[in-house]
Amino acid sequence: MFRYERPQKGRYREFWQLGVELINAKGVIADYQTLKVVFDVLSNLGIKNFTFKLNYLGNSETKEKYKKELEKFIEKNKPDLCADCQRRYQTNPLRILDCLICKNKTSYPSYKNAWNEQDKNYINELDQFLDKFNLPYQYDYFLVRGLDYYTGLIFEVDLGTEKALLGGGRYDKLYQELGGINAPAAGFAIGIERLVDYLEKELLKVNNKVDIFFFTSSAEAYLDIFVWKEELTKFPLTIDYNLEIRKIKTLSKIIDYYQPKILVILGEKELKSKKIVIKDCQKRQEFLVEKEKVVKWIINYLQK
Repeated sequence: MFRYERPQKGRYREFWQLGVELINAKGVIADYQTLKVVFDVLSNLGIKNFTFKLNYLGNSETKEKYKKELEKFIEKNKPDLCADCQRRYQTNPLRILDCLICKNKTSYPSYKNAWNEQDKNYINELDQFLDKFNLPYQYDYFLVRGLDYYTGLIFEVDLGTEKALLGGGRYDKLYQELGGINAPAAGFAIGIERLVDYLEKELLKVNNKVDIFFFTSSAEAYLDIFVWKEELTKFPLTIDYNLEIRKIKTLSKIIDYYQPKILVILGEKELKSKKIVIKDCQKRQEFLVEKEKVVKWIINYLQK
């Protein structure tokens, strides 16, 4: 992608982004699925302490209602707006809420004041999904995002940094405006350079300890490893495995580096016998477990 803006740290004229679009789908479940994809992507990258910042812009009536309330507030209070915001006020008052300079100087009206009953019902329903599946979120009633085509839900991911790592939302009218097609949609984009900067700064400080490490010396074992890993990711566990086919003598280096609680070994011998070696690296105990019972055994063992 390319943008015509002054380059700054983590924001370049030529940049890469990972984009996800859910097209021709509307409603709470579709919006939840979009947020869940974000959650899964970040979680699998090892990013844990993040929060969704949400706001709900509603339909055109809700947006117009808030715009009028914002215009009245500005006319009455005459806040000291920067040059950009004075221009925005004439073209699109909502964009004023995007300005970090003016945002820190003025307490604007909350977007929540513009919600009607339909908006509130949607938000309550979405909250039920987010709470049920433990997605971390909080509402920011001043979040509007920088693109005018957003409708309904909008969101960013807050990592405690100055700039959001990613952002997105719903844009039900965009395809209609571009090509006359009625296709409600939602999506998001992750800035790759910003993501890399964050990972380099934050995650490289973290140690490499994992709960479970799968070690194999046979390429045939990867199918089993991926299946087990997929099942185990339902639990709050950190999991890793060796990508290269290694000899058993390299195992001690892996244990020193990753310091796993549980080490699962799959060599040709284990695959033939269908008896998998599982080691408790802290207690220095070793177990032979039937192949089809590996996941259940690990969960039961760690719970004890």
